[in-house]
Amino acid sequence: MRKILVIATLALVLKSSGQSDIQSLLPAPFELPGMQLAGEAELFEGEDLFDLINGGAEVYLEYGFEKVVSQNYIGMSGKTNLRVEIYRMTDPSAAFGILAFSSLGKNIIDKISYYLVSGLGFGMMQKGSYFIIASYANIDKDLQKGILQKIVSSLDNSIEELARMPSIAGSTQPPCRDFRQSLYFRGNLALQNVTYLDFTLPFKYSEGVYFGCNVFDYLVFKIDDTKSRKSIVEETISNILKKNPEFTTVKETYGFSISENGYPRYEILPEGDQLVLIKYY
Repeated sequence: MRKILVIATLALVLKSSGQSDIQSLLPAPFELPGMQLAGEAELFEGEDLFDLINGGAEVYLEYGFEKVVSQNYIGMSGKTNLRVEIYRMTDPSAAFGILAFSSLGKNIIDKISYYLVSGLGFGMMQKGSYFIIASYANIDKDLQKGILQKIVSSLDNSIEELARMPSIAGSTQPPCRDFRQSLYFRGNLALQNVTYLDFTLPFKYSEGVYFGCNVFDYLVFKIDDTKSRKSIVEETISNILKKNPEFTTVKETYGFSISENGYPRYEILPEGDQLVLIKYY
């Protein structure tokens, strides 16, 4: 009875500690078949993320990064390697965003309580405000699948928050049937990885969603700006024409169409606190 009480007390201490709460989510070696710890866990917070990720930390910070814990595991034979990274983001939308960004072109599977992406040598998961990456080396397919299932099960049980798609992503209907990729973004760094805009966006936005179709890109921005919608539309059109003086603008029923020699180049559609921008190829 005393041993059980000590273990329960230790678990409460880990959960209440600001420094070790994320570390307590790491799968214990006994949960992973044939694996043992390789070194100590590493914890990175805020801009210390640059010490872990070289060249990609900016996007994590743009979405809303708080801290990450990284732990290496090794097989009993010394040949199998596993690395688990658990990222704590500012909110579930930020965690979903970094999952979507990290898995561009891959299928995100909705498991109701969490989202999952898997491929050769890796698995990624999002639940609540957490984004998790597990990467493998020298592991056969059957063992890899078993280890991923163990990691996912452990984290699913440990994280109480549920996965939740950002409202703007869930409410935006895909504008084409066979879009090549989609992305929930929170800034221009992520956006620039999926489309190129040759003009400056003249407004502040808090989030957005992108769909890449065969002949056009479809972007929805949630405007976070005190400027009137009229001035935002006018400035957007002005910035496009500065870069492309050969373009012409036509007022449509619901917005504006910008064309070149009769061929559409952009459409701008204000919708409440959102702005839809369609870029044609």
